[in-house]
Amino acid sequence: MYEILKNGLFLSSFADLEKSPEGRNFFIVNVSHDLPMLGENGIQIPMDDAYSENNKMYNVFPHIVKIIQEKLKSGIQVVVHCYAGQQRSAAVIAALLLCCTKWEVDKTIEYIRQCKPDAFYGRITFERALKKWHKNLRQQTCDSCLSQIKQMDIN
Repeated sequence: MYEILKNGLFLSSFADLEKSPEGRNFFIVNVSHDLPMLGENGIQIPMDDAYSENNKMYNVFPHIVKIIQEKLKSGIQVVVHCYAGQQRSAAVIAALLLCCTKWEVDKTIEYIRQCKPDAFYGRITFERALKKWHKNLRQQTCDSCLSQIKQMDIN
C-alpha cells in the first residue's frame, strides 16, 4: 500500500491489500467488478480498465470523492484499489486530489507517480475523464487537502 495523503489515504493493488492485514481495517474502495471485497467496510465500484469506461468513471467521481472526503474528515483511513493499483484506483485518487488541491491534471498524475511509481503505467486510461472532471469542478463542494500532501517535490 502506498501513502498518498498523511491523514490516511492509500493507493494499492489487490495483491498488496490482500497481504496487508491492517489494510482490511480501512474503508476500502474497490474499483473493479470482479475482485472480492476485503474487509467489512467499503464500497465496490464496478469498472473495467478500458478507455470505453471514461464516461462511466467521470460519472462516478462526484459520488466517490464525496465519500472519501467524508471518511477522511471523520478520521477513517481509506485505501483505494483495483487489480494492479495503476489505472482505475489511481484515477479515483486523482479525482480527489484535483478536487481538493486545485492542481492541473498533469501535476496530479506526477504527484501520484511520486507516491506509487507504477501508477498510470504505460498509459493514462482515464485521462479523458480526469480532464473533464477538472474542467467542470465546483471548488465549493471540495474540502482542501493541501495540508495532508505527503511530499511536495513538484511545482
